[in-house]
Amino acid sequence: MGDVIGSKTASLNITTYSAIETVKYALKSRDTTAIKMFRLRNPLTDSVDKHMAIKLRSAAARLQKTRLKAKQAKDGF
Repeated sequence: MGDVIGSKTASLNITTYSAIETVKYALKSRDTTAIKMFRLRNPLTDSVDKHMAIKLRSAAARLQKTRLKAKQAKDGF
């Protein structure tokens, strides 16, 4: 699972870094990968984990809101 900090991730905030490290720890402690953990037996008929889908949507919305605020602060609005 490689390092997250590099020359292109200098603007990575603490919350994002913490979330990445938490996921890496959880996967490593279970001795599995994300692909194995969230694999569907039959993608056409198996249901999607609704809780995970809600969390993904809210995380995307928060990221979008954070990026918009940063852009507005940079532009002087």
